[in-house]
Amino acid sequence: MGFIVYTYFNEIVVKSQVDALSPVSVGRSDGLNQTYQVDLNALKYGEHSLVSATPQIIMVYYDSQCDFRKTIILQQKETYPIGRAADSSIVLKTKQVSSKHALLSYTNSGWVLEDMGSTNGIYINGAKVQQRLLQDDDVIHIAGWEFEYKEGTIRFTSTLGVPAFNFSPTFAVPEKREIKYPEFSRVPRIKTKPVSKDYDFIPPGYKQGAMQGSLRENLLAAAPGALMSVFTGNPLPLLFSGMSMAVSAKKNAGQKKSAAMNEQKRVEDYNTYLDALEKEMKELVATQSRLLHSVNPGIKVCLAIAEERKLRLWERSVFDHVSEDDYLSIRMGLGKVDSGLNILLPRENLSASDDELLQKPKEFAAKYARIQDAPITMNLKESPTVGIIGARDRVINCVNSMVMNIAVHHPYDEVKIVCLCNEHEHWEWMRWLPHTWNDDKTYRYMASTRQDAKELLREFDEMLKSRQKEIDDHDRYNNTVKLPYYIFVIADKSLADNSTIMRQLLSNNPYLA
Repeated sequence: MGFIVYTYFNEIVVKSQVDALSPVSVGRSDGLNQTYQVDLNALKYGEHSLVSATPQIIMVYYDSQCDFRKTIILQQKETYPIGRAADSSIVLKTKQVSSKHALLSYTNSGWVLEDMGSTNGIYINGAKVQQRLLQDDDVIHIAGWEFEYKEGTIRFTSTLGVPAFNFSPTFAVPEKREIKYPEFSRVPRIKTKPVSKDYDFIPPGYKQGAMQGSLRENLLAAAPGALMSVFTGNPLPLLFSGMSMAVSAKKNAGQKKSAAMNEQKRVEDYNTYLDALEKEMKELVATQSRLLHSVNPGIKVCLAIAEERKLRLWERSVFDHVSEDDYLSIRMGLGKVDSGLNILLPRENLSASDDELLQKPKEFAAKYARIQDAPITMNLKESPTVGIIGARDRVINCVNSMVMNIAVHHPYDEVKIVCLCNEHEHWEWMRWLPHTWNDDKTYRYMASTRQDAKELLREFDEMLKSRQKEIDDHDRYNNTVKLPYYIFVIADKSLADNSTIMRQLLSNNPYLA
């Protein structure tokens, strides 16, 4: 058995664990220690006791072998206002919680949770609700705080710790059980190199010309003998000319047949050579296409990677040299991209300008130099400021797809997403991304009202000015990029109007990250 002491100083919770406790010695935020007397006999196993109201000190008597999950038993005769206000029954001390955020009350049907007009709303099992009759195993989220309801109890499972209470809660004794939490660890990325190959086409060889003009040449060769026979009356010259012409004609016919056979063989051999090349090039282009789709998958594959916690989740890291060329590279759609095949065409001779075989390498170059329906990407490091125009619904779908790509491929400790949006449009899903939280998970980088946007941007304005000063003072020569990267989604420009941060956001400076 042992004791846990929670001490609250403003928004800081100090948790300590001791074996024996009386009196209680607490270190205060101002550096002083203060001692409080505790009646150990008044403590009940598994219950909290309010030791002091200012500063607020709560002590619990627990079994050190149990998984202490901070579960309170709701009293049906009580109502429980929840909010940031100090007089709330359950005080959630974070900025994103409204003063009067929600009300938990008992009815004849059971426990009901109601939104009291809060800024950021309440969510049950991932859905935003105005009022809901709680069912067993409901998971409630209120601006970063997480609760679980079951059989008239509320279990606080948030990483923010234990809320403050303005009543003396009765804590349920936890069961002794082994709890397995989902875990995920990044693994080294294995990336296949893109295809690249040169194709230097062999020329098809000289085309065999047709034996044209042979009859004319034979007739001209026989003409002198014929004329001599006419003038002399001697038939022998004509006879010899005719025999010579016959022999020449037979020879020319043989040459024609041989030329035709050689030309046919030349065409067949070159087509066989081209067929083998085309088969290889077609396979390489298909491999390249599969590789591009694997590295930059579509939205359905991204969702599967996240839902199934595949090893590819958050695979791109700024500290991993394998990801240098595609870090913050985002799939925008499908189009034509270079295939990586460098096709060198054969040189043409003037005498072969009419050779049809020389046109086939040109056709190959046109067909296989580009890949159809391949992922088109944009790198945000190279283009820090991007505007997207078009029909509003298509723009929203495009940006949502971009954000999903960023969130799936990049770890949330390296890339943060900030969204200024209209609450009536489809942006709420981003609330569940770890990338939209600050490091302490005390508030989200999302705003849908002018006041929230003003407070959010004020913090970033100071941060970006500090980064700019560091760049100007120290890093002007080595161009060091600051981390984490911040992706600002300005979906509602009116929320950022007249903000000094817009000058930084539109500076197109990649070193501000």
